[in-house]
Amino acid sequence: MRNFLSISLIIPALSILVLMLLAAPSMAATAGIPGDADKNNELTKAELSSLTMSYLSGSASLDDVKAAALVYTHWDGKPLTVKDSINVTTTFYRPPEKIISVGGSYGALAIIALGKGNNLAGVADYAGKPLEMSSYLADVPSMGGSSAPDVEKMLSRSPDVVVAYALYNLSAQRSVMNMAGVPMVQFDFYKPESEAREVTTMGKILCVEDTAANWSHSRRNTTT
Repeated sequence: MRNFLSISLIIPALSILVLMLLAAPSMAATAGIPGDADKNNELTKAELSSLTMSYLSGSASLDDVKAAALVYTHWDGKPLTVKDSINVTTTFYRPPEKIISVGGSYGALAIIALGKGNNLAGVADYAGKPLEMSSYLADVPSMGGSSAPDVEKMLSRSPDVVVAYALYNLSAQRSVMNMAGVPMVQFDFYKPESEAREVTTMGKILCVEDTAANWSHSRRNTTT
């Protein structure tokens, strides 16, 4: 019995470790600003031009050029450091593309409202339960409940960022995701006192600041 229990505990841990190792190459590729040739965490116009020329010659990827252009345009050529609603600081070196939202329907709604619904790689159980959400999320796989999202499922999707509720203590999940090189930010997106700030921050992360500002403005108008 003791050996059986030991094996039953070891196997899930090994599964998570394998998924972390599989995710590592794609995450390692995102370390540092793409095109930052001198590695000083500041992308210059000359470095962006050089990266573009490298793409034209076939030695750089289009994804890196797009990410570098967004960093240069939206983040002033520097890494973006944000603080989420549980006061954890996270630094981004390129805008995330594949997004997992496990913050219930509110988190998924925020991502969709910011124009990034097609970037959702996973959502929480019942995120698509509201009728207005079902058509957007019909083909997006579930990552488990918002209060205890499934780490293995999330890692298997190789996300660039996980957006979770600030309501819950997800320190264990955050620790595993961070070890795999995947940042997790926690926002609620439904509390009046923090919604505007959270939407603004998420808009900055995704380089859609104008969309975030317009949505916050419309939300203020409908609640006053």
